[in-house]
Amino acid sequence: MNRIVSFSPSIEVHQSLPSYPSTSRPVKIAIPNLEAYTSHSGIGRVIHSLGECWGDRVRFSPARFESVRLPILRNNPHAVRSADEVDLILLPQLTGAQALRKTGGVPSVVIVHDVGIVDYPGDADGLDYLTRRSIRRSLTGLKHANHVVTVSDFTRDRLIHHLPEIASRVTTIPDGVSEIFLGFKGTRESSRNLIELHTKRRLGTPLLIYVG
Repeated sequence: MNRIVSFSPSIEVHQSLPSYPSTSRPVKIAIPNLEAYTSHSGIGRVIHSLGECWGDRVRFSPARFESVRLPILRNNPHAVRSADEVDLILLPQLTGAQALRKTGGVPSVVIVHDVGIVDYPGDADGLDYLTRRSIRRSLTGLKHANHVVTVSDFTRDRLIHHLPEIASRVTTIPDGVSEIFLGFKGTRESSRNLIELHTKRRLGTPLLIYVG
């Protein structure tokens, strides 16, 4: 059966997670390299926000990528392993998706934020050949995922352009907005003052904020 899981306070989606009685244990989700994602990093904030939304219904568990310990091959994982028995493997970004070919039978979900590094050669400037190749393998590795979540319809369309065979397994779930922003009652002027206080600089006009 399907279980409803929230990716933000205002957005819910039916995912193919196991259903348990209300008195049973929480759903266990394994995340590779979980310890590396702090709440101050971009991907770390995604994981932290998901944990806040899901609360006691979900417990995160660390997992690891397995790869051949050679300089040329160590960035090309071929499997994902969790020390605990888990219900789902979650990749919070595209990197490493090729490892989903071997998960020990555990279903997997990948969150794809964008594929700009594939679409726009300039985004890959400065990356060596092996890193570029690993990114390409991560992209094609999405075919091993049970489901893929994109944060916009644009990213979904670009992803399906590259991998049309996974179209039926891709769902768009836009990034959510924290309650702290929705509940802010300050004026535009007080908001500018807070930003100036935080950045320690005067703001010009017009003001453009890039959220990426």
